Amino acid sequence: MRRIYLAAALFLLTAVGAVVWHFTPVPVNSAIGGKVTWVIPEGSEVQEGTELVRISALSGGEIAAARSKIDGVVSETCVKKGDDIAAGVVVARIDKK
Repeated sequence: MRRIYLAAALFLLTAVGAVVWHFTPVPVNSAIGGKVTWVIPEGSEVQEGTELVRISALSGGEIAAARSKIDGVVSETCVKKGDDIAAGVVVARIDKK
């Protein structure tokens, strides 16, 4: 009987963990640093590879500092236009589809 309770508890913990993992927003880090020139609006649907943040480039143009690694919806942007960011900082969070 004790094994049944243990097996049920393990199953319940695994199920809860899977649900929490699925609904936890995925943080997206910048690949490079610089002055932010554009940020995708919150609520935007994105696919893998979609630009999330652009920064000014040394050549005078703009380059992507962060791209989505999953399909989903942007739930939070952590930077705004004009911010100076470093490589590796969290710039957005995406809810998985």
